[in-house]
Amino acid sequence: SLGGTGYRWKDLYLSGGVYLGGTGAANKLDDVESGTFTPNLTGTGGAFSGATYDTQAGAYTKIGNTVTIHVNLSASVVNGGSGALAVGNLPFTIVGACGASVGYISGLNYDGGTYNQIGLYAGNSGGTRLIFTRSGDNAAAQEVTIGEFTSSFNVVFSCTYKI
Repeated sequence: SLGGTGYRWKDLYLSGGVYLGGTGAANKLDDVESGTFTPNLTGTGGAFSGATYDTQAGAYTKIGNTVTIHVNLSASVVNGGSGALAVGNLPFTIVGACGASVGYISGLNYDGGTYNQIGLYAGNSGGTRLIFTRSGDNAAAQEVTIGEFTSSFNVVFSCTYKI
């Protein structure tokens, strides 16, 4: 045992990681990172030729092969683009699914009666973008198209995914 009630360590610097709860490889914590990134809006069929952003804030925490991102993105003018609406320029390539939680969204012109839920998913090939989807109680999920984007768009969301 190191330290005690009256004798605590202030800082601990390790060069090879630390084992938590056992000595096996699965118990080794050796890769923790956090930082920021600049998310952008894009289309799955073609990138935007221009955009005016009011806010482009992204933060991430990476622990091993798991990344959690937080995004606050707003744009007032977007030109060009095709396909489905997506958030791009994520800090790490997604492998598999992404569990996204949309905290706030505005600026989409879609049938809110039938489609009352908005989500994000990584698409069939993963990558470094998340595609917006809409769904409802009796409606299957569909990708939100660029045509459903209005002149002012805001979204705040979090997502945890594997890399």
